[in-house]
Amino acid sequence: MEIRNIEGKILKEIGGDCFTLEKPKQRKEMVYTNTEIKSHILSCGIKNNIEYIIINNKGWYPCCYLGIPLNHPLTNKNYNDIPLQCHGGLTFGKVGEDESLLPSGKYWLGWDYGHCDDYTGFLSHSGYTATGKKWTLNELEEEIWTASFHLEQLLKLFPDFLKENKK
Repeated sequence: MEIRNIEGKILKEIGGDCFTLEKPKQRKEMVYTNTEIKSHILSCGIKNNIEYIIINNKGWYPCCYLGIPLNHPLTNKNYNDIPLQCHGGLTFGKVGEDESLLPSGKYWLGWDYGHCDDYTGFLSHSGYTATGKKWTLNELEEEIWTASFHLEQLLKLFPDFLKENKK
């Protein structure tokens, strides 16, 4: 049986170090720190036929990203205009680059966990007392699961979404 992503590619042929069928190949727990460290991938894989990457952003807070095909009409929209349900709303939309943690070949939509009720290590770095929720990798992957489901539905319904927003 062939399992394909939304672009029609067989998932086993996507390649890379991260992408597997529904289980992440790479998993590292989020470690919060008040000193800046190099950003790195905590988890990546495929959920609901959508490629995802969870990043530890400098040790300060996690960020989640979902990749969509470059030829999809959503890649031409400002991320603020995309009604994706995710923590704090979308804060990122950009084509991936080979030199970054977000690979080329996809348009990456992202959101962060550096909001007022979230723990952010950079506040400690700045001399403030950091408080708020520290997100675990399991919780972040659950958030990816929900957001990827919504994004998959949005990608399927996008022509109807465009018609309704032109009224």
